[in-house]
Amino acid sequence: MIELKNISKTFRSSKKKTIALNQVSLKINQGKIFGIIGKSGAGKSTLIRCVNLLERPDEGEVWVDNVNLLDLSEAKLTLERRKIGMIFQHFNLLSSRTVEDNIALPLELIGTSKREIKSRVDELLHLVGIGDKAKEYPANLSGGQKQRVAIARALASNPTLLLCDEATSALDPATTKSILNLLKEINQKLNLTILLITHEMEVINRICDEVGVIDDGILVEHGSVEDVFTNPKEDITKEFITNSLDLSLPTFFEKNISASKQENAATIYKLSFTNLPHYNSIIEEVKGLFSSEIELINSRIEYAGSVNYGTLFIKVQANEQNNRAIENHFTAQTFNIKKVGYVGNSN
Repeated sequence: MIELKNISKTFRSSKKKTIALNQVSLKINQGKIFGIIGKSGAGKSTLIRCVNLLERPDEGEVWVDNVNLLDLSEAKLTLERRKIGMIFQHFNLLSSRTVEDNIALPLELIGTSKREIKSRVDELLHLVGIGDKAKEYPANLSGGQKQRVAIARALASNPTLLLCDEATSALDPATTKSILNLLKEINQKLNLTILLITHEMEVINRICDEVGVIDDGILVEHGSVEDVFTNPKEDITKEFITNSLDLSLPTFFEKNISASKQENAATIYKLSFTNLPHYNSIIEEVKGLFSSEIELINSRIEYAGSVNYGTLFIKVQANEQNNRAIENHFTAQTFNIKKVGYVGNSN
């Protein structure tokens, strides 16, 4: 469906040269949702804009539906771009046009009849769930509704590929979830290939089939979401996964924690793991083996495909000898364990 071959892009100014992409190659099959994740400035926006040649690569090949876009004349490129829809972080709607007129715009530009436009716009309004907003103007819509309009507009010309440029970054968590669910639904209903970029691992985990990690203009690793989450090879990938499980101690414990142990104080540990379906039973096992009181005080568990990964804070009431044995046992069971500090027994 999409194949990028050795794509490079450099931006030059009078003061410096910036290599945005460096020999990036990847292949995305028809009907898949492929996510590119990277930090700000990593090159992900440049990469997605190279797919429809909004940015023209300095070298390499861009294949979409078995056509190398870089070989085309401007006229033929315009025709091929109709097969590629795109949505943006800040919606890019025309404030002077109603919802239905914004959606109709791509069809008007290619000379579609008014009757066909009306039929297609009605169909798309229903598909994205804003059938009651047809006559509204963007100023009267919420962020999520605006993005639904933008999605409908991107789908107006029946593209085979949808590009999403940080499409949920301007939305609150609940709205982000609803938009991601909509994209997944559209992918399944239309067999639409979706390429999205994001800096949030949660977006990747929620809807993507495959993921690529870009760092300093280089695609450092890619594969199925499950494989990358289970066995991340690069430090940047491990950092994204860790950050996606960002978890804090409950405020009560954070206020009372100490770096030194007082008499009868309990120890607070932070545990993290990947691919341990029976993590709860391991904790119960530790309680029995070492006759210790273990209290789970905070946790966050996520799944990438069938693989779970998570972070937990536990409070352990045991003597120092048993603490060391407990630490060793969790390590042997492939947990990462870190001693956070101590809290008084009354806590």
